[in-house]
Amino acid sequence: MALYEISKELATGRGMEPMIARVLSLLDARLGLRHGMLVLLDPQTRELVIEVAHGLTEAERVRGRYAIGEGITGAVFQQGAPLLVPDLAKEPRFLNRSFQRDLAETVLAMLAVPVKINDETVGVLSVDQAGDVPRAALEQRLQFLTVIATLIGQVIRVRKIVTATPPLDPGHALAGLIGDSQAVRQLFEVVRRVAPSRATVLLRGESGTGKELLARTIHALSQSKDGRFVAVHCAALPSTLLESELFGHERGAFTGAVSRRQGRFELADGGTLFLDEVGDIPLSVQTKLLRVLQEGEFERVGGQTTVRVDVRIVAATHRALEEMVRQGGFREDLYYRLNVVPVKVPALRERDGDLPLLVDYFVARLNREHGKSVSVSPGAMMMLAAYHWPGNVRELEHCL
Repeated sequence: MALYEISKELATGRGMEPMIARVLSLLDARLGLRHGMLVLLDPQTRELVIEVAHGLTEAERVRGRYAIGEGITGAVFQQGAPLLVPDLAKEPRFLNRSFQRDLAETVLAMLAVPVKINDETVGVLSVDQAGDVPRAALEQRLQFLTVIATLIGQVIRVRKIVTATPPLDPGHALAGLIGDSQAVRQLFEVVRRVAPSRATVLLRGESGTGKELLARTIHALSQSKDGRFVAVHCAALPSTLLESELFGHERGAFTGAVSRRQGRFELADGGTLFLDEVGDIPLSVQTKLLRVLQEGEFERVGGQTTVRVDVRIVAATHRALEEMVRQGGFREDLYYRLNVVPVKVPALRERDGDLPLLVDYFVARLNREHGKSVSVSPGAMMMLAAYHWPGNVRELEHCL
């Protein structure tokens, strides 16, 4: 019951301090675990400070500052492992600093566990247990406290990501690009470098990883940002239609061509053309595409007039183009024209720590769209984190 109530509280989305204060209150009310404290590392002073405490005055809370390795709290933080002290009166490391416990009145045990984000210890959760409690019962409660610390660590991680300065301008932090993992940070750095240039970019990655969103971000940060962003999904069109879609056609070029039509290259003139699933472009169209990339000119289907355009190309594929080149399914010269700046877009399973932030983003957006107030409990978040997401961010969005 205590775990259920604590999970509900951590899913409320309230402010950090009142939420943890309520958790510590529940530990006291449900299990008799008194004087609960959450101690976090101050990144500026490198001291451990009491962030939230149950039953302490403000003056007592402020006194609770520890060096890493100092006292029970500092030792747990330094070692990154839980610590059970059955009798504080017999523990030389106990400092009794924040408030004075009466150790002569009754046996007082202390249970302290590390709070971690991934494998990094960021704080310590500790409680007191009064009375002559059997060792086995204390160890069981230590395990329970470890579970609570894991949930708290997950909440802290999400809050840190949400409140952190976005790696890109908020207007460009699109759904598929939200994240704070090392993989996404590296991706952002590549985008920062390549976006202002005129270089052709080839996005490599699995389906559903957000390649089109990344292409839109490159456009928004480029010199062509005032031009149009035009997307062509090459796999969705047969070769007979794809050529007309890309280059346009003249009136009478084929049955049904009742008027001249501009292609996507003309529409994107002065802007960015995104060629999605470029590996699905048939060989008959690849030759004409290569000429545009080399010379910046082409003729419409059924036409003889040369059309000149100035277009930034961003292409994307989930296919192994190198193998297609070896097998003759993709032109080698076109491959080198497209693969000027290759950018690997990581799969969701490679973005360690990003899933809670993406969940938070999608749930907030879906709540606005549907007039709901749905929240995701820590238990549900753990289930989501345990799944391998073969469909990546797109699958996560549809799941939510």
